[in-house]
Amino acid sequence: MMIGLGNLGHLGKLGHASTSGTNHPEVEASGRAFPIWNTKPGDDKLLPLSIHGLTEQSGTPTPANPVPMRSVGDSGLFLSVMADKAGSDYQLLNIKAAMKKAGHDGILRSVNGIYDEVVYNGKEWKLIQRIQNDRIITCAGVSNHVDKGFCDCYFYPTKAPINGSTPNGLLSTHFVQGNNGVGTINLNNNSPYLGIFRYPTTVNMTKEEITAWLGENEVYVSYQLAEPAEYPLDLPVISTYDNQTYFATNAADVKPRMVARCKVSKALDYIREGLIGYYTGRGRSNTDENKNILPDLSGNGNDLENKNFAYTVDSGYGDGYIQYDGVDDYSNVAWTDVTAKSVLLVCEDIVNTKQSPYYSMTSMIGNDRSLFGGISNGKISPQNDYGYFNSSNLGSELYTKDFSLEKGILNIYIGRGSLVNNPEFVYNLCIGAGNFYGTPTRYGCKIKIHDFLTYNRKLMDEEIEHNYKVSCQYNGEDFSFDPIKQNLIASYRTYDKTNEAEDRDILKDLSGNGHDIQLYNFAFSEGSGYGLYANDFSKFNVHPNNIGQIVYKYNKIEVIGKLKNSFLTFSYSTILELNSTKIRVLNLPKNLRIYYRYVDSSYTQKTINIQSNGIYDLPSSLLTEDVIQVGFQVEYDSSIDYTGLTIEQIPDYKGALVSDGVDDYGLCDNFPVLTKEKGYTVCAIRKWLNIDFIKLSKVFLSTRVYDENNENPTQWGSFTLEKTLKDNNMHVINFGAVTLIENKNILLMQDVFTYLNSKKYNGKDIVIGNAQHTSRLNLFAGYTILQQPNYKTELSNIALYAIEIYNRDLTDEEIAKVKERMIAEYELKIGNKYEEE
Repeated sequence: MMIGLGNLGHLGKLGHASTSGTNHPEVEASGRAFPIWNTKPGDDKLLPLSIHGLTEQSGTPTPANPVPMRSVGDSGLFLSVMADKAGSDYQLLNIKAAMKKAGHDGILRSVNGIYDEVVYNGKEWKLIQRIQNDRIITCAGVSNHVDKGFCDCYFYPTKAPINGSTPNGLLSTHFVQGNNGVGTINLNNNSPYLGIFRYPTTVNMTKEEITAWLGENEVYVSYQLAEPAEYPLDLPVISTYDNQTYFATNAADVKPRMVARCKVSKALDYIREGLIGYYTGRGRSNTDENKNILPDLSGNGNDLENKNFAYTVDSGYGDGYIQYDGVDDYSNVAWTDVTAKSVLLVCEDIVNTKQSPYYSMTSMIGNDRSLFGGISNGKISPQNDYGYFNSSNLGSELYTKDFSLEKGILNIYIGRGSLVNNPEFVYNLCIGAGNFYGTPTRYGCKIKIHDFLTYNRKLMDEEIEHNYKVSCQYNGEDFSFDPIKQNLIASYRTYDKTNEAEDRDILKDLSGNGHDIQLYNFAFSEGSGYGLYANDFSKFNVHPNNIGQIVYKYNKIEVIGKLKNSFLTFSYSTILELNSTKIRVLNLPKNLRIYYRYVDSSYTQKTINIQSNGIYDLPSSLLTEDVIQVGFQVEYDSSIDYTGLTIEQIPDYKGALVSDGVDDYGLCDNFPVLTKEKGYTVCAIRKWLNIDFIKLSKVFLSTRVYDENNENPTQWGSFTLEKTLKDNNMHVINFGAVTLIENKNILLMQDVFTYLNSKKYNGKDIVIGNAQHTSRLNLFAGYTILQQPNYKTELSNIALYAIEIYNRDLTDEEIAKVKERMIAEYELKIGNKYEEE
């Protein structure tokens, strides 16, 4: 029986359904993300909502080449209920946290169509666990069959009873289900042993050896429980919004399908005028009594008969769709009605499985003499005169767009003027294949079909758009709502900035919210700016004969004209001290060399010979009372053109903004309000370079200001992230409350991802105060005076790479995601492996 379409009632031209006898029509919606149209505001309008588990494997597992099982919730699961797709207003429910709080592991799994489910009944929530996932850690016994190439290994799953009689009832990371070959695994609820896997071997194995192998390999098995387990969940009621309500999760890799029913002001349904056939996979399962029939929901009696289905995951009904295997599956009805003119195909995952001279067709109406309504080898067949994709006219792409390359839910509307009226021939409506010459298996297509509708007319553009909206409600859209990104209020990066950039004194807020940081007092050279340069090469003197031929900048020396002698620099140790540094030599003429002269610890001149282009480490050069030449000379030949010869410094902390701890700081004067109710989260990658625990305190980032006109002039704001103190200690300040962090000197002296929210600093619980917000953000400074923003104090010497600030407390799982992403970006931009000790 078809479930969930409800009472279609009296249908007008646009297919608006009404429920007889009530002012509260109900609609169903489903998908990985979906809208419900015409919702009414309130917390009593959403009736049932369920979130379905799903487990995927990419490939066939073997003991030698395991394949992980990926499931819903592996990396967190939030449900977002939104006023619109952009999330201008939304409710955020941490589904995984609620499951873990209830004693579950927080992952929703499936095994061959049987799935775990989170269910909301309009008031309360619960988890229905149908799938158990175990790691096999002990072998209870063995039976060797080396002549057949395997050893039977017996084990006990940790949870019983098992539904061992379910066909295709388990998944494993290292084995495939079965008991008739090498590398298979089976569960049996009638045997003295509840599990057996066949380990490939040509020598006899002991249970101790197999147990040792299990200890070295994480072997998991997921299977259906004989009886589901239920867990009550501590989650709030859901409120719907006026006019529309969107539902989405943050799941990235494996997305759950959700199904909902909701009271609305007006029920939307597909256009009914001219509808002569309507078929869907929604609400169907492989255990239906009438599973061989696809009923015609248009009411015209054109039911389809399923042919050759195995009624498994690969051939039968899936979660909201019909899966055709591309081998011999199809659904068909024969008729003589030639009035069909257009079809709406809602599908995904089109795979061409047939080879020339045959080809894969998604569907077909007509016969080999007159036909339309299909996608052939991924493209709209030329028998169709027009086509729309997700309600947009395909235009010039009508016959060229390859839908087998498209991902997600596809809404394809195609048609032609009319079929040839030839009543002595049988016409077919066939989906999952093209029914040519009575041999549809030659033209099968592997495809998931959600809905298939056919009309006796071409729909108008507004009707096509209407049907697309309805399909989005019924079958979903492919978008993710990222609650982390949604709460990002400021984002700063320094990786691609240079000391020469026009906007070098501004850290742009990359979140798009306009909270730019203005930088003050940076020299943008040597130890103050982007990258930490050991020396200022512009302090080198030029030989009088080479004036105008060499350019000196803080970071490089470049020959731009004809050299008159060998002196690239003309400086002395009495006035110039050089720090050790790394340089890159470019465009050194072949067979010539550069000499680097320096003064070592014995106060004598030393020379390093550089014989080719490349990167070199140079030692420091000391000041002396005696006059000693220091710097660079080149092996000179007046006949050689040295133009382009360059010596450039390679900075430490490439890609970082380095503050000098003397007068450098940054300021944002329009920073948004952060509240105790929602909290905040600051994530950063930074390195403290020099910490003086004896003199003044130093601060990395704060929202503190000093208001001279206030009775209580110190305004703490929401946070101070990392304030160094005496005795190798530091603290953080959270809405005015101080938490001491002891012995963090080692942590601060490394490249570290650091975070602070209103509950924790890098995993350590912190106290919270009652300070009010400020609208200022201080970078490399503890506070500024409100009336004198150029006054600053507690300045720090730090290399900064990235900052992200959120207007709520992120969960531990969310912070782990942010950290993983920010570190991956750091490694990509810097070219160094991030190592956290």
